[in-house]
Amino acid sequence: MVNIVSSPILYMGNKSRLIRRGLINLFPKKIDTFIDVFSGSASVAMNTNAKRYIINDIDDTLHVYYNMFSTQPKENIVSHIQNRISEFNLPRKTTIRCFSDKMEVEVYKQAYYKFRDVYNKYKSPLDLYTLMFFAFSQQFRVNKNGDFNMPFGNNCFSSQNEKSIANGCKFFQKNNITCLLYTSPSPR
Repeated sequence: MVNIVSSPILYMGNKSRLIRRGLINLFPKKIDTFIDVFSGSASVAMNTNAKRYIINDIDDTLHVYYNMFSTQPKENIVSHIQNRISEFNLPRKTTIRCFSDKMEVEVYKQAYYKFRDVYNKYKSPLDLYTLMFFAFSQQFRVNKNGDFNMPFGNNCFSSQNEKSIANGCKFFQKNNITCLLYTSPSPR
C-alpha cells in the first residue's frame, strides 16, 4: 500500500487515485526540479521527492491557496475554520439528507448561505477555504465577479482535513517552491 500525502486542497481531478496506483514510481528517483504543469491540488508534487518544485496552474483561487499554505501556520488556518463553524453554526457532522433530520439540515443549509454571503461581501481567502468544506462535493467555484457560488453540501470539517492542512503547510513552507500562473512566463 502506497503511503499518500493528502493535499489540503480538495480539487476535482486530483491525482490521488493514480498516485495510489503507482504514478510516482514512474518518475526518476533523483529529481532536481519537479515541474507540476497542471498542479491543481498539488497532490502530485506533494508526493514527489525533489530539490525544487515549480507549481503551475491557471486558476487564481489555487494560487491564493498555495500562498495561504506557504505563509500561514496550520494552527491559524484550523483555528479560523473552527471559529467560523462556531460563529455561523455550521455542521460538525456529515448531513446525508436522506438519513438526517430534515429540520437540522435546513438550519445548516441556511447557516451555510449566510456565511457564503459574508464571504462574497468581504472576500477573505480563509473564509473561501472554510466554505469549501461545507459546499457541494467540497469543491470551490467562483464566478467572474469572484463570488463563491457552490450550493450547500453534506460534509463537514474533519480531523482528516486537519491532517491535510498540516501536510499542505509543511510542504509549501519547507520546500523550495515557485508558483506560476499557467499563462505567465515568470514567477508570481
